[in-house]
Amino acid sequence: MSSRGQDARAEDCVNAVGVDVNTVSAALVTRVSGLSLTVAENIVIYRDQHGH
Repeated sequence: MSSRGQDARAEDCVNAVGVDVNTVSAALVTRVSGLSLTVAENIVIYRDQHGH
Protein backbone atom coordinates (compact mmCIF):
# COMPACT_ATOMS: atom_id res chain seq x y z
CA MET A 1 0.00 0.00 0.00
CA SER A 2 1.29 3.44 -0.88
CA SER A 3 1.94 6.12 1.71
CA ARG A 4 -1.11 8.04 0.46
CA GLY A 5 -3.17 4.87 0.75
CA GLN A 6 -2.08 4.45 4.36
CA ASP A 7 -2.82 8.11 5.07
CA ALA A 8 -6.31 7.75 3.61
CA ARG A 9 -6.97 4.60 5.63
CA ALA A 10 -5.81 6.29 8.86
CA GLU A 11 -8.02 9.28 8.13
CA ASP A 12 -11.01 7.04 7.44
CA CYS A 13 -10.49 5.23 10.76
CA VAL A 14 -10.14 8.45 12.76
CA ASN A 15 -13.27 9.90 11.19
CA ALA A 16 -15.24 6.71 11.79
CA VAL A 17 -14.18 6.33 15.43
CA GLY A 18 -13.43 9.92 16.45
CA VAL A 19 -10.71 11.31 18.69
CA ASP A 20 -10.53 12.82 22.15
CA VAL A 21 -8.95 16.24 21.57
CA ASN A 22 -8.11 16.36 25.29
CA THR A 23 -5.50 13.62 24.93
CA VAL A 24 -4.66 12.99 21.27
CA SER A 25 -1.48 14.21 19.58
CA ALA A 26 -1.46 16.97 16.96
CA ALA A 27 -0.44 14.39 14.36
CA LEU A 28 -3.63 12.41 14.96
CA VAL A 29 -5.86 15.49 15.14
CA THR A 30 -4.73 16.35 11.59
CA ARG A 31 -6.44 13.14 10.45
CA VAL A 32 -9.83 14.61 11.37
CA SER A 33 -11.56 15.83 8.21
CA GLY A 34 -11.41 19.60 7.90
CA LEU A 35 -8.62 20.20 10.41
CA SER A 36 -5.30 21.47 9.12
CA LEU A 37 -1.93 21.01 10.78
CA THR A 38 -2.13 24.59 12.08
CA VAL A 39 -5.53 24.03 13.69
CA ALA A 40 -4.36 20.73 15.19
CA GLU A 41 -1.26 22.36 16.66
CA ASN A 42 -3.37 25.21 18.06
CA ILE A 43 -5.69 22.71 19.75
CA VAL A 44 -2.72 21.03 21.43
CA ILE A 45 -1.16 24.37 22.45
CA TYR A 46 -4.46 25.57 23.93
CA ARG A 47 -4.93 22.27 25.75
CA ASP A 48 -1.39 22.43 27.16
CA GLN A 49 -1.89 25.98 28.39
CA HIS A 50 -5.44 25.65 29.74
CA GLY A 51 -5.80 21.99 30.66
CA HIS A 52 -8.07 19.32 29.30
